Amino acid sequence: MRFLNPSAFFLLVLIPIVVLLHFLKLRRRQQIVPSVQMWLSAFEETQTNVPFQKLKTSLLLPLQILFLLMVVGSIARPAFYRPLENSDQAILIVETSASMSARNNGKTYFDQAKSESLSLISRLPSDCRIMILDTSIPPNIQSPFTSDKTKLRSVVNQLSVQHTSSHLKSVLSVASSYQTADTQIYVVSDDFGGLANLKLKNLQMIPIGKHLDNVAIVNFNVTRNLERPSLIIIFVVLQNFSDTSIDFKIRLEIEGKWIDDQLVRMPAGQVSEEIVFTLEDAGFDGHVVTVWFDLDDALSIDNSVSAILHPIIKPQVVLVTDRKPRLLIQMLRTNPNIEFNQTNTQSYHGYGDIIIFDQFMPLVLPVGNMIFLALPNNFPMAELVESESSAHVINQDRAHPILRDIPQLDIEIQKILIGKLPVWGTPLIEADLGPLVWHGQWNDQKLVVFNFDPFDLQLSSFAISIPAAPMLISQCLDWLVPPKTKIYPDLVRTGEPVKFYLNLEGEKSISVLSPNGTNVDLKTMSVYTDTSQVGIYTVSVDDQSVGRFAVNLLNASESSLIKKQPPKQKVLDEKTTQEQMVYVEVWRATALFSLFLLVLEWIVYYMGKQN
Repeated sequence: MRFLNPSAFFLLVLIPIVVLLHFLKLRRRQQIVPSVQMWLSAFEETQTNVPFQKLKTSLLLPLQILFLLMVVGSIARPAFYRPLENSDQAILIVETSASMSARNNGKTYFDQAKSESLSLISRLPSDCRIMILDTSIPPNIQSPFTSDKTKLRSVVNQLSVQHTSSHLKSVLSVASSYQTADTQIYVVSDDFGGLANLKLKNLQMIPIGKHLDNVAIVNFNVTRNLERPSLIIIFVVLQNFSDTSIDFKIRLEIEGKWIDDQLVRMPAGQVSEEIVFTLEDAGFDGHVVTVWFDLDDALSIDNSVSAILHPIIKPQVVLVTDRKPRLLIQMLRTNPNIEFNQTNTQSYHGYGDIIIFDQFMPLVLPVGNMIFLALPNNFPMAELVESESSAHVINQDRAHPILRDIPQLDIEIQKILIGKLPVWGTPLIEADLGPLVWHGQWNDQKLVVFNFDPFDLQLSSFAISIPAAPMLISQCLDWLVPPKTKIYPDLVRTGEPVKFYLNLEGEKSISVLSPNGTNVDLKTMSVYTDTSQVGIYTVSVDDQSVGRFAVNLLNASESSLIKKQPPKQKVLDEKTTQEQMVYVEVWRATALFSLFLLVLEWIVYYMGKQN
């Protein structure tokens, strides 16, 4: 037995106080006797009032001391420990993240995890009910509670590695919801670093793996030169997760054909500078470009990255206005990333990838994404009224792509629209009177709304705020650019969703072929979420291929095989199995016994008083 709150024992200092009170309350009782025999009686009474003689005959004192002991014991939370082999319920969590693919001496971390899991199932009692979870997102209950050892072993053997991040902490939260007082949770994992501050009862760790050397590609991008679209530029960043320097070649291929290579020198524990490949487009649209290196390190899935090559497409930006906002027009005409057109409110007929409405609200909204400047009074998406005083900028969401790298604005606006935003609206720039610029998505369309006229110099100096104004407008357009392909994005990290922009007429359906050969029929769904494997995915409509997308790891935390153990956690292995216990608290029983003693003491006191 142990006490979970041993600090409560300081209350035992009350016991000497109780004993002292018994000493102090001793009083002689006058007794009238008819003969000299009274002197003998008086002598005997004197002997009785010696403190220790009084303690020998009094039941109240031991009852009170025992009562205090039980109360203090209850506060200290006594717990009896039940041996592991007597546990009747357990939850087994098996790590399935990308790092479990690491190989050591011919075996992967995951092979070891399976072996440890099977061994644990065998050691647990035959009637123990076990639940099995993996660390995918959302948490996947591979097996509900069952004592069928054959079924449990089969579930473990069928588990597979997902090339995604570990979500162990989230899975533990789910597991805790199924946990009773004596349910043991076992975690088989290669990394417990994220559990340092987690407070969970009956949690046992089964560590997998050790420090292994690894080199990984941690960042990757493919783009085209804006001034020369035929020039393809590939950016790669590597990181050395080992204690030694390494020299090797990194190669560029298109559809498996060698294009170029570079020698890389990687100091121990360092991140490389950006490695750049360039090549001229020779009809590579739709082809797979791959960057990889041949290095015998612990983890192979981060040694290569791929992307799908596409032509550069400039979005059509249409400015709809009846005035001449000279500064805005200049910003749009000098933007090399867009195709700019201007029209008035009477001539506009709903075209454009991005439409900028200046002091105008059409009766029927176009299908493209939109920017609203100087909202008119008939704006239907928000309840806004004109302010009666000037406003000052107080905050801006610099984490949003629209405001990235834009300095804090320090401007005064003479007149803005104030009011309640719709539930889908989120402020980007806020003034003391309310949102100044906000964004949102309405009916699958992205919107950016200015609650003031940014290009009226009589109202504010925003338009001449260099470089804030041009950058903000440019980054608004970048954020509003619609997907350039039917599959977006076509280069994703594992675990990220992919959306399909396909025209499905009739009863056509979408299917996705994953790198491991699994074909998933999405019916008419336009979002694919099972990007758990590194490689090339093929999208088909009625068995006809319509495009591909690439999934890469690009996850430094999973590539780092320098694993961490949480502090003050008990690690479980086969040698210490017999030492593993689960505790059952009994403070309620001690508290109930304390109440019984209190009643008993009152009865003894009452009876003594009657005598």
